[in-house]
Amino acid sequence: MPRVRHIALVGMAGAGKTTIGRILGEMWGLPVVDLDEIVERCTGRSVVAVFDDEGEAVFRRHEAAALHEALDARSLSIVSCGGGVVTTPVCRELLRAPDILTVWLTAGLHTLRDRLLCSSPERPLLRDPEALSRLWAERRPLYESVADTAVATDGRVVSVVAREVARQSRGVFPLSPVPFRKDRKQSRILRVPLPEHSYDVEIGPGVFSGVGAAAAALGAEKVAFLTHSHLGEKFPEVRASLREAGLEVIELPVPEGEKAKSFSVLEEILQKMALAEMRRDDLVVGMGGGVVTDLAGFAAAVFLRGVPWIACSTTILGAVDAAVGGKTAVNLAAGKNLAGAFWQPSRVFIDTFAFKTLPERQMRSGLAEVVKHGLIADPEILDIVEGWGPSPDLAALVNDAGEEKRFVELVARSVMVKADIVSIDEREGSVRALLNYGHTLGHALETACAGRLAHGEAVAIGMVFAAELACVRGGIDRDLVDLHRRLLGALGLAVSALPADLVVARPLMRRDKKHRKNQRFVLLSGLGTALVAEDVCESEIEAALVLVAQS
Repeated sequence: MPRVRHIALVGMAGAGKTTIGRILGEMWGLPVVDLDEIVERCTGRSVVAVFDDEGEAVFRRHEAAALHEALDARSLSIVSCGGGVVTTPVCRELLRAPDILTVWLTAGLHTLRDRLLCSSPERPLLRDPEALSRLWAERRPLYESVADTAVATDGRVVSVVAREVARQSRGVFPLSPVPFRKDRKQSRILRVPLPEHSYDVEIGPGVFSGVGAAAAALGAEKVAFLTHSHLGEKFPEVRASLREAGLEVIELPVPEGEKAKSFSVLEEILQKMALAEMRRDDLVVGMGGGVVTDLAGFAAAVFLRGVPWIACSTTILGAVDAAVGGKTAVNLAAGKNLAGAFWQPSRVFIDTFAFKTLPERQMRSGLAEVVKHGLIADPEILDIVEGWGPSPDLAALVNDAGEEKRFVELVARSVMVKADIVSIDEREGSVRALLNYGHTLGHALETACAGRLAHGEAVAIGMVFAAELACVRGGIDRDLVDLHRRLLGALGLAVSALPADLVVARPLMRRDKKHRKNQRFVLLSGLGTALVAEDVCESEIEAALVLVAQS
């Protein structure tokens, strides 16, 4: 195939064309052209109005003109096509041109319906249960007739799909993608694109020095600064940058450990914020691991019915799990994170210098969540981890100048997985539940073991259980289960649990937040693809628990 001028994305509504197009545009630094936007510009009306007032035949003529305009442009671009563009013969001919790379984003009916219910519940396609099925069957051969390549989107997060499109374009598209934006030396900035509140995540060594400027840019005068006392001394640049920006800093020390995530600690923090006469345009800054950012975010969510907040993560676990996504919470005696709110941060800073100070056990615990993201979405993460070999000296790795870029890449990839999922499903209505891979048993073991297991250690066992459960059900093969055990074991994480702990944890699993009428489990259907299973029977659960106890 000759060098191409444009990449055209086709597929059904819900396949992810708009989102994938945006990511590809950012990766290549290219404009993204949406055919519907051209139609609206040329007609002066919304696509819905054109379709309803003039009928589908007239709309398709406008759409064909828009496609001709987009593909006739000399500058390189990504073109996001409407789902029905392939129904017009002239459009099919345009998409078959040798200098156009037409990529068909495929998705099954269940995936399409779930995504449309999450993003556009009022869409006409969903009113008639059979309409989506009919269109899917009618258009499938038309997509096949124009596609130069097809990329599956089922069970995959958008950044992985985008990278697959980029991989398939090698040799025919004249640019090389850049996966992350570089703004500071050795740092990466990722965007979490949400409908009402998008924000940046900055990852790299020394990024904490930018917290003050970010806080001032939000228009705050006062900052409630939550952190552990020893962390405030260890990373003085955060406090210093806030004061240098002219902000009044209200010091709110947080107790160590999970005990900080309690209503009593939360109430004390809120009282001090009120006595400091903080206003709604002031903000909260939480610096620490997941305990601090969970607490800081929840305090910000409930104070004055919501004030902005910034997360500054000092741990690997906090960086890839708690800092991004806006899930804030405190614990109850009945279990972890059972009282909370969705409240997105305004900025996130992940300073990889902080990882150099972590005890090795904390590093291993954090890397369990990194491996989780590799298993459910981005296998390239696993290649980096496996490249360290068995029993790697993590302290030496994180302090090695040659490994620093790789660590930034590892964390950035992991954060990108979470950001992609959150951007699709902010409030865990559908695909966000995939981030709980390994957590159903993991959270139960944390509670059952009363502090003997760290979060990542418990989740590592939970992931092995989930893999065994998927294998028992015939969803994955034994090789993928063995990959779980090999990778997690090489990091020094346990891959089995004591039978007595599993007996205590079993009833606690039923309190999991994913529980609906039936207990739901996040399971793999293959490496890099996951699903939520609601039809798991008790005998399968017991069989998987036995395998975890025996290993």
